[in-house]
Amino acid sequence: MRASRNALGIGLAMLLGAAALLAPRPASACGPYPPPRTLSPADKAHAQKLFQEGRALEGEGKLERALARYLASRDILPRKSNTKNAAVCLDKLGRAAEAIPLYEEVLDRFRSELTPEEQKALIDDVRRLRGLVATLHVVDGEGALYVDGREIGPLPRECPLYLPAGRHTVRVNRRAVLLDHDLPAGESLRIVVGAGQPPPPPARSQGWFAQAFGGPTLGGSMDSNAERDAQSVCTDHCPFASGFLTGARGGYITANNVSVELFTGFFSVESTFERTLTRDVPVPDGISTVTYTLSHRLSLRGPFMGPAVGYRLDLGPRWKAVFRGSLGLVAAQSSDPVSGVGRDDRGHASPLMFTGTSTVLRSAPTFLMPEVGIEAKFGGIRVGLSLGYILFLAQGNIFNGRAFDAQASCPPAGDNGVACAPETVADVSGQGLQTAHGLMQLWIPQLTFGFLP
Repeated sequence: MRASRNALGIGLAMLLGAAALLAPRPASACGPYPPPRTLSPADKAHAQKLFQEGRALEGEGKLERALARYLASRDILPRKSNTKNAAVCLDKLGRAAEAIPLYEEVLDRFRSELTPEEQKALIDDVRRLRGLVATLHVVDGEGALYVDGREIGPLPRECPLYLPAGRHTVRVNRRAVLLDHDLPAGESLRIVVGAGQPPPPPARSQGWFAQAFGGPTLGGSMDSNAERDAQSVCTDHCPFASGFLTGARGGYITANNVSVELFTGFFSVESTFERTLTRDVPVPDGISTVTYTLSHRLSLRGPFMGPAVGYRLDLGPRWKAVFRGSLGLVAAQSSDPVSGVGRDDRGHASPLMFTGTSTVLRSAPTFLMPEVGIEAKFGGIRVGLSLGYILFLAQGNIFNGRAFDAQASCPPAGDNGVACAPETVADVSGQGLQTAHGLMQLWIPQLTFGFLP
């Protein structure tokens, strides 16, 4: 019953890890240690043999096996040498949370055997490693303490707990939850058991942010009717849309990781392709079939802006998944400078002269862009990678008054079908006038860089 009353009276007071990073405390003593056992000469010799085997294995770079020897030697006869060497192996293996208590034990239990230089070096090692882990101080209380389902020992507890950065669950008697959230590296956290208040939720980053982004734009086409005309018969020089997008966004991230944003930038996409038209042209001795090959360089570009809403999902102390929906407006300019050549079935060919192909259309199409990505945090800077999908919500304007004719003059004999054909309107086969784009769909992989809370 007493443990249950303690469970109902759990309080959590957070000490910000910034203080621990800026001014790390020296290594703390964490005794008392069990008194030395009475060992036989054979036991002492076996402990020394295990220690020497560990040194040999460590010299060969076999750290895991060396660590096992040092710990086995220490179980028989704890000494400065096997305790320190075990800590060094754990340090080299990246197991900082396990190395720190052994370094601290050397500083406390075997202090009389250390030179001032050795003491300073060990204190520096402890301070360095504390910046890589989270430090947890559990104050007062009764019962058994569990971390991530593993029993640590009874309360009250004098010694700090060192935990790898990441999500951890701390309980009393497996039931009462003291803590259940991500602990970043370098954070120092104090838990008071019996303070009479439930633990508050973990603090979240919130505030204003700014971010730059950019990447290529890729798609099957710009969905114009000229491209659809080309795709129906093309085997080479088929439509493919590509370009780039770059911009910046800023806004505010709330405590629940939702962001309200405004963005602006520049967008450009282009599709190069060929399509063909055929005309039957009367000549003196019959009909000549003329084939016109038109080479298009269809483009849309211009600045854009709009609002967005985002959400960041915590994946750990450094990583976040990002989900965003954007609605934008482009101050677009569309162009399609066409060139081409005409050939008839009698072997004549001629470059084409075009009228109306220098027209630039201006429009303001809207687009919708859902986006998913991931961000890594380095201090106040976040670097990320995301994938966006742009869908234009309206069809583009129409290129009107476009026509072409052969550059060659019609000969007196009139047998050159290309030269003798009348000026031809550059309409799309069966679809009338050419559109600048349709309901365009593009993929945009992006790199992001910004300053976030």
